[in-house]
Amino acid sequence: MPATKRTTPLARRAFTYDEVAQQIGRHRAWVYRQVKAGKIRPIIGYGTAMISADELNRILGVKP
Repeated sequence: MPATKRTTPLARRAFTYDEVAQQIGRHRAWVYRQVKAGKIRPIIGYGTAMISADELNRILGVKP
């Protein structure tokens, strides 16, 4: 299968807890508490827990 050439960079698909906290204007500990309470669904299993862009949009109330 030949490699395809990308003409535009990929948009971010996942963010660290720190990045999510900065976007929301909260402390990183707040993000951890929300994940523990089940209010934010993280992506886990790849070495670092992250929050998907879709989940961040849901938190911010942004429509797709």
